[in-house]
Amino acid sequence: MFRKISFRATSLIVALVLALGSAIIVLAATVTVDTFDDGGQQVCIGGSSSLCTTFSIPSDNSIAAAGALGGERDIRLTNYSGAPSSQVFLRAAQTGALNLSLSQDNNVSALAEITWDGTDGDATVLNYGLTADLTDGGTNDLFAFTTLNDDLPINVEIRVYCNATDWSYATFALPGDISSSHVDSLIPFTDFVAGGGAGCPPQNTNITPARAVQLLIDGSVNAGADLDLDDVKTDSVRDYGDLPVGYGDASHIANGIRLGDNVDAESASANSANADGDDNNSVDDEDGITRDPNDFWVAGNTVHITATVAGCSGNCYLNGWIDWDGNGTMDGSEAVFTEQTVSNGPNVLSINVPAGYTTGTSVYVRFRLCGATGSCNAPTGSSASGEVEDYQWQFGPTAITLDDMSAASGTPYLPLALAGAAFVLVAGAGLVLRKRYLA
Repeated sequence: MFRKISFRATSLIVALVLALGSAIIVLAATVTVDTFDDGGQQVCIGGSSSLCTTFSIPSDNSIAAAGALGGERDIRLTNYSGAPSSQVFLRAAQTGALNLSLSQDNNVSALAEITWDGTDGDATVLNYGLTADLTDGGTNDLFAFTTLNDDLPINVEIRVYCNATDWSYATFALPGDISSSHVDSLIPFTDFVAGGGAGCPPQNTNITPARAVQLLIDGSVNAGADLDLDDVKTDSVRDYGDLPVGYGDASHIANGIRLGDNVDAESASANSANADGDDNNSVDDEDGITRDPNDFWVAGNTVHITATVAGCSGNCYLNGWIDWDGNGTMDGSEAVFTEQTVSNGPNVLSINVPAGYTTGTSVYVRFRLCGATGSCNAPTGSSASGEVEDYQWQFGPTAITLDDMSAASGTPYLPLALAGAAFVLVAGAGLVLRKRYLA
């Protein structure tokens, strides 16, 4: 038996369905360009080893790949500069290294081209065989890829073609000094400019589909540069903070400027009580700020941190806040750094512990690094560069303090014994203090 549903109940159901439907429409979905997990390929130029015996320019290969946009990946090496006995390799989805890799001998360079243009089996000409909506219905707003290794600065260019005439491109300058890391790099669609004809803005591919996508690696920027990257896609990810939700969101479009070694991008803030939601869900990228283990975080003291910075071209700018009073917000007076100039490498900086801080209390901390002043000098909001790192710093309870120790006795040795006991206790208290208040 079916009961008649009231108009109000029906309205609520319809509203719920519409709301869910809207949420589904609004949420972005990754458009995979290439995972580099299948379709192993290798091309090379050079003749100095059994791995590459023919000096032929260009060198190319086309292969079917399920993880590639359009089902096929074309790779090609050209513009070689170097001695014939030297070598350049371009590898994709090789066993034991499921990524894309450009390897250049010292004093050698080449241009690497990776193309997704449909299934034509030809790596020498553009096919324009895709019908790809890179925006996923208008929600995705950038290209993303992960850099695993990059020893020297090198340029990566992405091209999007609407046809043989109209195409757009954006160039991303990788800063180098990335080794065995996970550095997500993001290129907003709005960075693309017309390269031919009327252009092919990737943000409009839901209207005019992308017919081909290319990734070019310009090894001539630094001869001998090597690059490993992975997971090329379009998405709407950012580098987000992970403090408890009450502190508000901070997000960055990761562009190589970073604190520490790693930067990972997420679809939303992973708010958590311990400020580790992001670290537990993916790569732990809170690795750029360390405290001096010899400091005592006691009201009135000056303590020190080291901010390890990478990816800056000249100066970058560090902003930091500590919620000293634990009220759940980063108040203006709790800024410990504002537009602090920093450069690549370790930067040792001082913090004054305020009088209102209760010794031993854990604190929430946020640091933001960016490439220009005025772009991340508030604890919340978005930035077009850099990284945000959030922490909860824990400290131990108050140790014993000996203010006075005296005794009267007719025994001449008692004061000496008490003095010895006092020394032991004070030394012990000092050890406790040192242990409990180490940063």
